[in-house]
Amino acid sequence: MPAPEYCLLWIDWWPLCMNKAEWSGWVQAIFSVVAILAAFAISEIQQSRHRKASNEQRWEARFALTRACYLTCDEAVQTIGYVARKFNERLGKRLRLRSERVAELLATIQTLLGKDVPPEVLRDVLTIQRELSYTLVALIQLQTAQVTYDRWVKAEARAKSVSDALARLRKQHNISQWVTSGDAERVLAQPLSFDEMEYVD
Repeated sequence: MPAPEYCLLWIDWWPLCMNKAEWSGWVQAIFSVVAILAAFAISEIQQSRHRKASNEQRWEARFALTRACYLTCDEAVQTIGYVARKFNERLGKRLRLRSERVAELLATIQTLLGKDVPPEVLRDVLTIQRELSYTLVALIQLQTAQVTYDRWVKAEARAKSVSDALARLRKQHNISQWVTSGDAERVLAQPLSFDEMEYVD
């Protein structure tokens, strides 16, 4: 006696009518495919979340580095501006300033450049680093020389160059948002003292 057949949706058409064993095989095959697709979907969702979290962490790290670059460059610009003002005050005279602060800023920028500095800020950071190097050389030369007109002009040019570079940095989208935040305003509003650059005879 043949096994009874059961038809899908009670449609009496031979491709839709099978016995229990055949229906069992089909159902098992369908659920196996569904299980594979579900496992694949869950894996993709988990990987997508992991990628998103990783991208957010990378973005936070790059923003923190960009912020550190800006703060260091801001101090460098103020330092170079201070040196230029001193050159102006002592034009034609001897000027003795300690150079340790400039050297420390150079070392800090060099350390930051060894990290993953975003390319959109790299050019301006390199400009400020270069002008800091020239300022350091100028201060060392002044140990045995006077402030000449040519040295003063170069100091003023360096101050303008780094000021322009900092202005470009400030216009970067992320920095611009941060600079106008309350947190940044508190940090940047603190005046810098250059007393330690003065020699005490």
